[in-house]
Amino acid sequence: MSSVTGLNHRCSRQTTPLAVYFGVIRVQECQEYLREQNHNVGCRIPLKDSLHRFHSFDAKLSDGGNQSICKKYPEMTKIVKLHPPSNISVNSSSREGEVCVCWIRSKIKPDCVNYTVGYQKDSGLWKFSTPKSSTSFCVSPVSSGVVYTFKVRSGISDMCGPSNFWSDWSDSVQWINNEGDVSVGQPQSFWHILGSVVAVITFIILVLLLIYSERIRVSVAPDPTKSLQDLFKKYNGNVESWVYISRELKDAFDPDYTESPCVVSEPSLTLETKTKDVPMEQPVS
Repeated sequence: MSSVTGLNHRCSRQTTPLAVYFGVIRVQECQEYLREQNHNVGCRIPLKDSLHRFHSFDAKLSDGGNQSICKKYPEMTKIVKLHPPSNISVNSSSREGEVCVCWIRSKIKPDCVNYTVGYQKDSGLWKFSTPKSSTSFCVSPVSSGVVYTFKVRSGISDMCGPSNFWSDWSDSVQWINNEGDVSVGQPQSFWHILGSVVAVITFIILVLLLIYSERIRVSVAPDPTKSLQDLFKKYNGNVESWVYISRELKDAFDPDYTESPCVVSEPSLTLETKTKDVPMEQPVS
């Protein structure tokens, strides 16, 4: 099987040691065997030139005796197996009730790689999906108290020559929602509630400051009861003493001149009658 960095050729496990000979350009013995329980079960073939990874490939298996098996692989594009995605992580999405699994994509062109995401709830059945994005996949809505398990694999897409192999599954990662069905949006809800509380407290403080400033600016009317009691009990009803008018102001209202009185009376009726009875003198012509 071909990867980005080399070829891995595996065989059925044998009880006798195997020698592997391969040829991309020339035939040579395997330099790096794949071993299981002290037996050679395959060969990793490094590729110095990436253009050679899709050339025809010849393999020869030998048990060290007279028995050998030869096989030719003419279409290398169909046996490409990529490495599994790396750095798998699960995070809460900015959307409420959504969780996303993310990974680092392969160094191959994005259009040449497909991904499959498998996920399950608790110990339920696995569900598989092919995401449109090359780096993430989201699930919504998430259930409260349920453990979600995710894994990802990659494969060559049809645009770059379809392969018969998918990569191995990545390491599984788990995520659990302990905060309720809307726990994914908890950070946003927390800041929203905190902002509301701060706004209410600020409003109350401003109202109290406004009331306090109004009480300082507008003087309180004095209680007249005490002053009126002093008028009658202490000053015996003397308003001038109670109000305390200065002597200068008091003298200003006093008259500074004297005038002889003038007696005015109505004329008597007898005097008016006599005046009417006296004949009027006629002027001498």
